[in-house]
Amino acid sequence: MHLRNLEAEVKSLRLERVVAQPPTLNLADAWAGTWSENTTYPRGACTTWDGSMWLAMKSTNRRPGIEDSGWKLIVKRGRDAKGAR
Repeated sequence: MHLRNLEAEVKSLRLERVVAQPPTLNLADAWAGTWSENTTYPRGACTTWDGSMWLAMKSTNRRPGIEDSGWKLIVKRGRDAKGAR
């Protein structure tokens, strides 16, 4: 009887641990598309603007690339691939 109680307690603790863990976010969850005026982006959102990719470091409705806008550049715009070999 004691062993069954212990097994039930372990199972309960495992379930609590799984439920208590925050969900793992990835780029698919953070992707917000091309930056759009009149949109507020939550912290962690990723967007593109002027050919570069940006990460929201805080909730923001400002355009990426402006000082103190809340965005961090994560992929800088590259050259146009036209004529590449």
